[in-house]
Amino acid sequence: MKKIFLISVLFPLFISSCNLMKPQDYNIYLLFDDVHGLEINSEVRSSGLKIGEVSMLDLYEQGVIVELSIQASKEIPMDSEFRIRSLDLMGTKIIDIEFSDRKRLIKDMDTIQGVEPYFNDFKSIIEPIENTMNEIKEIIKEGAEKKD
Repeated sequence: MKKIFLISVLFPLFISSCNLMKPQDYNIYLLFDDVHGLEINSEVRSSGLKIGEVSMLDLYEQGVIVELSIQASKEIPMDSEFRIRSLDLMGTKIIDIEFSDRKRLIKDMDTIQGVEPYFNDFKSIIEPIENTMNEIKEIIKEGAEKKD
């Protein structure tokens, strides 16, 4: 009976201490004029991989401040670009990070100016269309070469 009691008390304590040893996520703050539908819990991605999420949105005197919670294992270089992008046709918004080649890293609680999304949303629409058009041209070209 004593053993069962000790196990039932000590096991949860052991499990919670293991979670305390796990590295904690860190926070970065972004400044935007407008967040264009970005929401709390929206994904933060880099090269298509989720590395964090939006944990807070709030107004400040010149726009919106966005708090990101970034996985502790993900290091982001200074001068990286943070953009709001559409993830799908439904308009789901994400923060997309394009890493710079700087060695100095962004630290917990740093504040960074986000890149405004107007041109980038247009670019993200046009690029796939351009790629598709180029693929179609190649298919037509290959078809024409086979005829000859």
